[in-house]
Amino acid sequence: SAYLFFQQGKIYGLMAEESDVQNRELHYQSMISSFDSVNVYKNTIDNEEDWSAHADSITNFYWEMEQKNGLRAYEFQKCNFNKARFSRKLQITFDCSIQ
Repeated sequence: SAYLFFQQGKIYGLMAEESDVQNRELHYQSMISSFDSVNVYKNTIDNEEDWSAHADSITNFYWEMEQKNGLRAYEFQKCNFNKARFSRKLQITFDCSIQ
């Protein structure tokens, strides 16, 4: 049923969230595959809830989370590069802690 594929996709999403960056892609691919199956099976039972809308919401949540994590990592690296460059040149230190 669509519900079971939806639950499977949620589990893959949680596994991705808890995994190291290099291992997330496989879990996200499995999540998307499960959510695609939700769309295939959603029309098989008329009275079943539209799990595809819930699946889209979860997919958007993880996409936004990864985007924010990537931007945070980029800013952290940029800040560390600037901090190292300026501290050697001018003996200035910056606080670039991520909140």
